[in-house]
Amino acid sequence: MDRLNAKEQEHLEREQEWMGKLSEKEQELLKREQEFSKELETCGTFKYVGCYSNGGGGVLNGGWERDSANTVERCMLKCRDFLYFALEDTSSCECANSIRAASTLVSDAQCSQRCPGNSTQFCGAPLRGSIYSKGVSG
Repeated sequence: MDRLNAKEQEHLEREQEWMGKLSEKEQELLKREQEFSKELETCGTFKYVGCYSNGGGGVLNGGWERDSANTVERCMLKCRDFLYFALEDTSSCECANSIRAASTLVSDAQCSQRCPGNSTQFCGAPLRGSIYSKGVSG
């Protein structure tokens, strides 16, 4: 047990030394990133379902909001209490417990617009939504 405590103490000392080398701004960014990671853990596991055409009025049976810095993670956090979330037309984040009946599965290539908050991710397209689910099939 003492050996474990000594290892933990050594790890903490190295971490404090490393943190001391970061600027104040870098430390704040790291702290926010760590808090964001903890928040994401509360969301459960969402999996990509596919790209859907919205059939007019959104791809899900629920509300939506615009986010000029939209990412998959930001939308997932907003929708953590729902079964589905969708990213549509880059800046729209939709949350719901069901997919709208008028929505139809289309090729993933049709959801090719990049997310404004993370250009490595896709955030749907006009009239197309990238849908994620919490272990539920479409």
